[in-house]
Formats: sequence, C-alpha cells, structure tokens
Amino acid sequence: MQRQHGLTLIEIMVTISILTIVMTFVIPSTQSLLLQQRIIASLNTTSASLQFAKSHAVTNMTDVSICPTTDYVVCVKDWGQAKMVFVDSNSNNQRDSTEILLQTLPISPYGVTLTSSSDVIRFYMSGFSATPSSILFCDQSKESQYARAIFISLQGRISTSQDNNLDGVFETNAGVDLNCSN
Repeated sequence: MQRQHGLTLIEIMVTISILTIVMTFVIPSTQSLLLQQRIIASLNTTSASLQFAKSHAVTNMTDVSICPTTDYVVCVKDWGQAKMVFVDSNSNNQRDSTEILLQTLPISPYGVTLTSSSDVIRFYMSGFSATPSSILFCDQSKESQYARAIFISLQGRISTSQDNNLDGVFETNAGVDLNCSN
C-alpha cells in the first residue's frame, strides 16, 4: 500500500473554490465595516473637540471657536482640512497672534468627506453657540447608509445623528434622512 504525500488535483480545486466563494462574501463586508468605522472615528474625534471647546469656553469664561484650517491661523471653508480649536477673544472667527491655540485635529481620513452649515463654530462663555450648526460626515461614494452628523443647537447642545426608525439610514433631529448626494 502506497502512502500519499500531497494533495490531489481535485482536493486543490475544491479548496480553491471554497476560498473563492468565502472571499466573495467576506471582502466587501469587511471594506464596508472599515469605511463605517473611519466615519464613526472621525465623528467621535470631532464631537470630542466640540465638547472640549464648549467646556473650555464655560470654564474659562471666554469665546472659543473651532474651524477647518490649512495653516492653524486662518479659518477656511473645507471641513475636510485639519481643524483648530482656539480662544477667539475678539470674535472675528480668525486666530490672531495673541489668541491661544487649544487643540488641533488632523485632516479627515481617506474616503471621509465633511461638510458643515457653518464655516466657524463658536461657543460663548455661557456655553451657547453663535449659530446652530451641523457637520455631515459622508463616504466618498455618497451612499446614505454611511452618513452621520453632529448637530449643535443655539443652546450649545451637541448631539449626533441616530437611526430612530431602524431603516439603516441615520436621520437629523427632525427625523429627516441624512443625504450625502447634495
């Protein structure tokens, strides 16, 4: 009786077929999960910085602003850029040489786009916000299932979007589906 020292062609073909089938289902869901986690991580980091800005404004009785920037001095409109939190003592929405830079955030991760209803988000020493604002986090494919948002009310309340109706798409506080295709 001879002992077999390898695999037969049929065994190898069956193994390759099974691996191909498994990879067909696993790789797309893994990519989706990674994308979703990048968006959530970006949302959590931004939310924490907004909370910090509000807390610092109240604790130190000063105006604090957060905005996107390319040079940590001038605020720009592209929320995908790096962001800075700074004391805005003269309320001009720009960081002057005498105003303290409190915190910085990196550029948004690859594939995550941010848009905001406000160029600059400012918290007064009372904790109130200068204007109600929202920051929308989207995937570059603009699919609604990945959309998330942060909302800042005039009273300074910071909240995140929720999927209240459990349809897989997060909504605004008013119950309207978030939309990245605009």
